[in-house]
Order: sequence, then structure tokens, then C-alpha cells
Amino acid sequence: MKRNIFKYWFFIMSIGLLFTACQDEYELGEVLPAESLQYEITQNPNDPNMVILESLTPNVTPLWTTPMGRSTRVKDTVRLPFEGTYKFVYGVQSNGGYVSGDTVVLNITTQNLTYVDDPLWDFLTGGGVGNEKSWLLDTDGKYFAGPLSFYGVDNAWLHEGGPWADGTQKTGCYGGDCWTWSPDTAWIYSNAMKSGDYGVMTFSLKGEASFNAVKPMEGGIEENGSYSLNVATKMLRINDASILRGYKPNNNGITGISDWSNYFLFDLNDDILRLGVVRDQDVDGEGAAMLVYNFISKEYSDNWVPEDVPDPEPPYDGDANSDLTTNVSTTKTWKVDLDYPYNWHDLAGTPLNEVATYGSDPEGFTFDSWTPPYDETVFSSISVELTKVGESDGTYVIQTETGEVTGNYTVNAKNEIDFGQPITFFSGVGGWLGFSTTAENKLRIIAAEKDAFGNVTGIWLGQKSADKDEYFSLHLKSVANTGGEPSGTVVPFDNAKLLVGDLEGNGKLRLELYNDFGATKANPPLDPTAVVFDNRIEITFTLQGITLINGAKGSYTAAIGLADADWSAQYWGGGPGDVTVTGNGTYTVYAEPGSSVETALVFVIDMPDMAPDIDDMGAVTATIDSIIMY
Repeated sequence: MKRNIFKYWFFIMSIGLLFTACQDEYELGEVLPAESLQYEITQNPNDPNMVILESLTPNVTPLWTTPMGRSTRVKDTVRLPFEGTYKFVYGVQSNGGYVSGDTVVLNITTQNLTYVDDPLWDFLTGGGVGNEKSWLLDTDGKYFAGPLSFYGVDNAWLHEGGPWADGTQKTGCYGGDCWTWSPDTAWIYSNAMKSGDYGVMTFSLKGEASFNAVKPMEGGIEENGSYSLNVATKMLRINDASILRGYKPNNNGITGISDWSNYFLFDLNDDILRLGVVRDQDVDGEGAAMLVYNFISKEYSDNWVPEDVPDPEPPYDGDANSDLTTNVSTTKTWKVDLDYPYNWHDLAGTPLNEVATYGSDPEGFTFDSWTPPYDETVFSSISVELTKVGESDGTYVIQTETGEVTGNYTVNAKNEIDFGQPITFFSGVGGWLGFSTTAENKLRIIAAEKDAFGNVTGIWLGQKSADKDEYFSLHLKSVANTGGEPSGTVVPFDNAKLLVGDLEGNGKLRLELYNDFGATKANPPLDPTAVVFDNRIEITFTLQGITLINGAKGSYTAAIGLADADWSAQYWGGGPGDVTVTGNGTYTVYAEPGSSVETALVFVIDMPDMAPDIDDMGAVTATIDSIIMY
């Protein structure tokens, strides 16, 4: 192969040559004549596709324009893998300004495909020579968290380099500023980029290394250029074009990046391409950082199938059947909370409307963005009475807007209640609002409300929408069931703090709910100031672990022992509310002191003469199932 050498030697003859100076000197501000440019553009005789550039002009900064981009090196090498006609321009920046020479044209008739013989070239172009590959920004988070990540300015190719100072990564650090943050699409489209179609860019090795980008988000422009990939330095250069991009569009944020030609290669394989640019003059003054644009191949995007992720679950995870009734085989009644009767929840149980104001006045029930329909007459007529029968089933009596509905229910592991028939609780409130079971005759517990002692006092019962990922939820509050008598007030109780045993050493089996003279004063199972009533107090309790000795009496009277704060109201048994206890079981006692009770001073259940008849007092346990005041 003939060695093509282009030499341009131009010398200015002047009287200055009579002196012994060893180099030319130019006055400050003088424009360097084009005839004075000295340089060589030489093909390697052993590899004509390798073009060697050398600047020979003294005291200047060279500015090369080549088919593979621009360079300011005094000596540089350009590798052109394909045959073709290529143009080079040599220019310099001197004290007098920029000046360039004529365009030099090289006609290369050979190929050297070793320049692009690397897996990274194959990944980028879809197979190397003769192929091309299209890439898209990951705007939908199909592979990455989103289309843009942030890194430190000393981060680069993630599969080499050193560990990060914080120990979070083993490689990918090439200096002191190494960190990363990958926000999701919600944050990106609120703070860094507009949501939309960013187009497609294509890297081709069909005849030459050509680049094409169609950019709908930049006015629909189409850019064409060339590119080069330095496998050793993991740098990608694009000439006369730029990647698909976006940054702070309201502030023209892409101007905060001064170099849109040279890109740091962070990662590359068949499916992904990550290219970084340095944010060196951010429009909001946030400081230097590496913006890494996350691309996926068009093939990956076209064949992407969303991961089959299970629907999120509401937060309720209690014992549904017990919470809906009680923890023994009894009945509980629920009524609509007139202050806050309903809302919508997403599948994770998050309320979809924030309540702005609500209180004793139903007219105050509003959402933060609109006033919902409200009908006190309809809502107050709704009641749900559930009676637990087995571990996961029971019976119900539901009072709807139009009448009573009865039947049997079951509760499954998802806390769905299957009523066995369609039930419409109400319809037409405000002309459109209604609540009913689903097509499968089900409702689901979305969330539960508990008091300070862990007792469930309210539930959100949700109807799953047939066409949306949400629930319409009715807000129910528990009401004590009294067999037809007026509803009472429930006193919350913490069974973990209940004391059981022969606590006074006098033969009485005592359940100490609160005693200002006992151990429960320091660690009370209930709030003694909550024990306030005019007529009657009723307690349901359960005994377990009792084994009576031979010759035991076998039956014992259980009675409430009660004194209020000033001893003005007292009860110590002997009334109709006492009950006979024979051993393990659930019992209900009540007391009617005959005067109003204001705050408990002593509050116990005593079973005289029972303690000596119990074989193993340490095995005895008890729970207070309910305390109701009237």
C-alpha cells in the first residue's frame, strides 16, 4: 500500500532570518496566516485505515476536525474501520484567534474490522458490522427505576474501577466523588423531565459508523451523525448529533451540560445502555453531578411483559371473625359512623380522599376537594349484627335501607366476608351513591381501628370495584348488643395486665380489674376514670385451667366488687347479677349499685371459697371479654 503523506510546510522569509532565533514569534493579537500552518496527516503503511495526525505549528493549540470527531491533541490517531472518502480539517487557536487550513480528503480503499471486533460493539449495534440497533429511553421504568439516574462525577463504567468510599459498591468508582440515586418515574416527571415520547436513536455499522436520532421531545427534529466507541476507555463519542435526552425543560436544563458529544459508558449489554454526561453548569446551581440516561433496546421494549405482581393488600391482618363479633361465641352489632360514614380506598388500603372537616354536625362531613352526598336518615338505619358460630363462620342480621336480611356468613384468609347472597345496604344517596356486596356476594375488611388497649372499635368494610383498582368502603363503629335493651358503653380493657388468684390470701379467687390498694394501681388494665355509669355495669369473663380437688364444693358464687372514688357508690354481691361458677367457662355478671358511679376505686370479681378447691392455682388463667356500662 502506498503511503499517503500530506505535508504542508510554509515559511515566511523576512529580515528576521538574519538573527539566530530558533523559532517563529508572533505579536500578541496578530492573526496567524493560513499559509503558516504546519501539520501532517499520514496513513500508517501497515494499516491504511489508521490515520495519524500531527500538528507542527509552534505555539498554538491544534483543533482537528475528523470523521470521528474533534481533537485538540498535538498528535492523535484516528481509526476508520470502513473504506470510503473521509475529510479532515486542521485548524489552530493562536493569540490572534482561530484559523484553519483547507479540507484534506482521504480515499481509503481498505477495511479493518478489528477496530469494531469487540462484544461492546456487538451490544451497541446488534451484532457488529452489517447491523444496526435502536434504543429508547426507559421512560416507563420497564428495566430501570426510570429514564434518568444521578451519580458522582467520578463514577463511570460500573464493571471496573475501585470500591466506593461508603462501601455500597465494589466497582465503578474512579475518584473521590462516587454516589448514586435512581429516582422513580413519578419524581423524575415532577422534577427533572417531561413525561412523553422521547423517540428512538439508532447506532449502525452498515458501511460506516452512523448515528440517527428522532426526537419528538425536541421539536420533532431528526439528527444524523457518526460515532466512535473507545473500548479501552469506555467512552462513546457522537458527532453532529446527541442522544435522546431531557432535563429541567422549564429552565432549558440541557444547557447545564456543556458537552453533549462525549459520553461515559456506564453499562452495556444486549438489553441496556447507560450513558453519562457531566452536569457541570447546572441551571439551578445544584453543583456538579453525572446525569446517566438509561436506555433499553427497542427489541427489549417491544417484547417487555409487565411482571405479574400480586395486588397490594389492605393493612388489616387481624382475626376477622373474632373482631367482627367477640373472642367468644357472642354477638356484636355495627352501625354506620355518622361523622365519617364512607370513603374510597386503593388496593393497599390508603384512603383516596382526605377528610377536611367532620364532627358532631353531619353537615361537616366533607372531603378536601368536594362535598360528598350525605343522608343521615339512611345511614343511621343501617346496622350489621354478626354472631360467631365457628372459627370462620357465623350468622348475620343486616338492617338495610329497605328492610332486614338474615343468613349465614363465612370469612376467608383474605378477610373477605361471604354473605352467601347479594345484599344492597343502600342506594341512590345523592342520586347515585350506593353500597352493596360484590357480584361474588362479598365485602372485605380494609382496616380496623383500635383503642389504647388493642380492642377493635371500628372497621372499614370495602366493596371491591368491578372496573377499578379500588374499594368503596363503609365506616362502621361497634355497638354493644344487649338483647333488646338500650346500648351501653364499652370500657376498653388490657387482659395482659389482669391479675388472677387468691390475691388477699382469704380463699377468694379474685379477678382484679383495678384496685387502688392493689398491684393494678401501678399497672392498670383499664382507665379507672372511664368507669362512669348511672344504672348497671356488666362483665363477661372466661376462666380456663381450673381443676378442682377431690371433695371440692363444685359451685361458687361470682360477684362484682365495686366502690367508686369517694365510696358513695358500692356493690359487693348479693344481687340478681351474681352468677354461679362451676369451673372453666364463660360467665356474665352485673351489678346495680343503686347510685351513679364516678371513677373506680376498687373494681374486682370475687369467687369466695373457690381458691382452696383449685388443685393448681398457677395453671388458672382468665380473660375479660367485655365490660359494658349503662
